Amino acid sequence: MYYVRRSLLLALAVPLLIAGCPFAPPGDSPNPFDTGDARLQRFTSADELLSFFKNQASRTISTNARNSFFYGFFGQAEATNDLATPAAAGGDSAPTDNSASDGGGSFTTTNIQEIGVDESDVVKTDGANFYMVRGKTLHIVKATPIEEMAEIAMLELDDRIESIYLKGDRLYALSQTYGAADDYALAADIAIWPPYYRSSAAKVYEIDIADPTKPEVVETVEIDGSLVTSRLVNERLLLVLAITPTLPTTQSGIDGLTLEDILPKARMSGGDEAIAIDWPDWFRPGHPDGYYMTAVMSLDLADITKVEQSVAVMASAGTIYASPDALYLTDTAYDENDNYRETTTIHKFAFDDNGVADYEATGSVPGRLLNQFSLGEFEGVLRVATSIQPSFFFGDDVVLIGNGTVGVGVDVAEPVPVDARAQSTNTTEPTNAIFTLGADGDELKTLGSIMDIAPGEQIYSARFLGTRGFLVTFKQIDPLFTVDLADPENPKLVGELKIPGFSEYLHPLGENYLIGVGQATETAPWGGTIMSGIQLSLFDISDFANPKALDQITIGGRGSYTDVSYTHKAFTLLQPEGEDPLLAIPAQILPETDFDSFSYEPVFDGVLLYRLADMQSFEEVRAIAGVTQGPFGYGWTEWRRAAINGDYLYALTDDGVRAVDYVDPDAEAVKVEFAVEEDPYFDIYQIEEDFGVSPGDDEGGGSSSPSVGAVDAPPAE
Repeated sequence: MYYVRRSLLLALAVPLLIAGCPFAPPGDSPNPFDTGDARLQRFTSADELLSFFKNQASRTISTNARNSFFYGFFGQAEATNDLATPAAAGGDSAPTDNSASDGGGSFTTTNIQEIGVDESDVVKTDGANFYMVRGKTLHIVKATPIEEMAEIAMLELDDRIESIYLKGDRLYALSQTYGAADDYALAADIAIWPPYYRSSAAKVYEIDIADPTKPEVVETVEIDGSLVTSRLVNERLLLVLAITPTLPTTQSGIDGLTLEDILPKARMSGGDEAIAIDWPDWFRPGHPDGYYMTAVMSLDLADITKVEQSVAVMASAGTIYASPDALYLTDTAYDENDNYRETTTIHKFAFDDNGVADYEATGSVPGRLLNQFSLGEFEGVLRVATSIQPSFFFGDDVVLIGNGTVGVGVDVAEPVPVDARAQSTNTTEPTNAIFTLGADGDELKTLGSIMDIAPGEQIYSARFLGTRGFLVTFKQIDPLFTVDLADPENPKLVGELKIPGFSEYLHPLGENYLIGVGQATETAPWGGTIMSGIQLSLFDISDFANPKALDQITIGGRGSYTDVSYTHKAFTLLQPEGEDPLLAIPAQILPETDFDSFSYEPVFDGVLLYRLADMQSFEEVRAIAGVTQGPFGYGWTEWRRAAINGDYLYALTDDGVRAVDYVDPDAEAVKVEFAVEEDPYFDIYQIEEDFGVSPGDDEGGGSSSPSVGAVDAPPAE
């Protein structure tokens, strides 16, 4: 009878699931804090902040109590009778010009989006040494000359290191700590999944590396919240944190909350604890976004325990972008007041003369962002690229308040008259758009737009560089669009190039060239388009209205990939003075096969080096296998990076470093390998014990990888 009743409950639950879908009428009572205005409003008192939080928290537990109905069907609690009794509340079972670095200099550093805005990464270098992250350990490796390459120091911290910054003789390590997860008590026995809360904190370690052989932690600061991203601007370390306080599981518990219970705390290495952001620096949107919080913390590098004026918003954090002048927080959501279309709200936080971020303005655009490169600021104007999906109900037109142009492909219409303030595009199929926004008081107003770009396709990469923009969309072929942004009120598509495959990352090379990194594609015998290998593209954009593809090469077969497709920080470019530029990318190469067979075993895992010969083509220079100590002999690395220093090429992973003199074709590679006994993944999954496989690394980076030494690059088509 027990199982029959559970099946009955599951059947009864289906209508409730449907009721929870976005097309169901809202079941909650009107929200007294909802003004329908996306602009942020500063709280006027501590009581107002606490009241707002309690209101949002109450609505959350009410929703979860109603919708977390099914968890028990999968056996969270053992039933001892016909129908299990819900767990008691409170018990033990309760409850991510303004161009990037040009690659100049004698050695490469982290590839960043905007000059003057540093980004953290898993490896940093000062030219003399590499500072590398593996689990809780910081490894310091002497980089040059490679004959003397060796690990000169290691420093184990208390927590797993997410990424690092390097500034002079100081290194700043960012980590994330997690507390215990508490399952939601309400209806825990009959829920499909258990809503739960997991306390977390972001931690910053300041490490003295004046003597790189003796790194020393000199200061730490820990702040409640999950690290979303960070930037280093104007001697200020900016941390963007998502804060989700643990909720009581009953309304009486929420009613008893105090401000001390919900505001994030900061803890210093000396043991001091204080409120990280007090109530006067908190904002809320006119349209509430739940009880979730996003904080922008400003730490002074001169004293990281000194938290500068910081700000926080009672809203979720989406894509984050920072220019030298401002930081932008975005939040994409379905707008129930507009046919459940995706709308992206953008909050601008401008930097003052001291580099401290403070709220300035808010705006919104239809659609969803791809990543941080979907945003770019130039001379105070924000440019935004979005993909707009069909509305939930077979949609009518999107209406924009603002001025601009409406274009399809490269057939750009005349500017809309200034007095015509509405634009529209039918959204019965996916489409794309570019917007320009400027601050007017506390509003980010739409200055201009280009709508209906490449209907039926979606954005795969975007880049805004000064007065120019570039957009790649894809469905079966890759159109590269060039965009004139010189007049923010009249942006125009001026050029289009259709080529096979698509670029997932675009990188400027001077004023006249653009490099694309992505995937080659081909038509499958059964129809449709599939990815067929890594694709490198070199574009000539000197004639902006007529971009040209100078060269395209395909590397490897289906399943081959480069880390550049997932993070721009894996892209490495060096432009020696008076010489051809050098491009290095980490890659895992799978063999080329026909459609009747497919190999999952890489033939190469490491770094590929190309010379851009006379700025006309990719010329293969060298390949070097990475250090991989995975249990299967290849490919088991958390991250891959490439570096160039003078005549040396480096393949870096969390397992170690391999380097070679790429100028000398007969040069042998040199390797530094890190100890693996503390690898957290091996500990968690117990691969060696469970599968009888011992971690190992052959001289070529894997059982099927090329051997160490002067390794030829895989053939490019």
